[in-house]
Amino acid sequence: MNRLSVAVVTGGHKFHVRPFTDFFNSLDGVDPYIQHFDDWLSPSGVDDDPWFADTYGTSDLVHQEVRDSFDITLLYTLVRGPLEGAAKASVERLIETGKPIFILHHALFNWREDARWGEIMGLSSERTLRQVDYGGPMNGIWFGEFPVKVNTDHPASAGLSDFEIDDETYALPDCDEDCDVLLTTEHESSMRTLAWTRMEGDSRIFCMQLGHDPKSWHNPAFRTLIQNGLKWCSDR
Repeated sequence: MNRLSVAVVTGGHKFHVRPFTDFFNSLDGVDPYIQHFDDWLSPSGVDDDPWFADTYGTSDLVHQEVRDSFDITLLYTLVRGPLEGAAKASVERLIETGKPIFILHHALFNWREDARWGEIMGLSSERTLRQVDYGGPMNGIWFGEFPVKVNTDHPASAGLSDFEIDDETYALPDCDEDCDVLLTTEHESSMRTLAWTRMEGDSRIFCMQLGHDPKSWHNPAFRTLIQNGLKWCSDR
């Protein structure tokens, strides 16, 4: 079986670089290409200098060719502001060409005020954190262990049973009714739906709240979900 080439896109949020890199490098059948969001937008090394344009053609088309070369684009980003310009064109290009998108953890907050990104994810409700008073530094966000219930009927949750995980939760509204829900929790500090899939056009969309830091990355259930989720995205 051919290996999956995955653009693992970071930026806008700090993370533990070495264990994050080690985790993705350890996945079976996956070639991860970890890159900052700005570099994903302009990955070819070709800039807008006239010499490059004369030699290689329009630089945007060269960048597009590189982005198109990945089997899956996984976003672990926290991109602020509106979805516009090159970012919007690149995201819409993924949808138009039927490319899968894997949306992990804080990427649920990308372009937070943008309705289109929410629509793509299946989070069409306003992405406002519900106020949860648990004594922490920020309402609506909570760290600690919580139970997770697994929908075993979905191929991305194959081989899993209910589990607990030490992670960060977001008290966001739940995903839309057109989504296939994989994971849920009853923990009061979290959105109830933790992982789900949907189709946007011909693009497979996989969303998961889990994945804050090495405590979650080292959880065997999390690893299985990433592995299975990437396989589901690739339709293999």
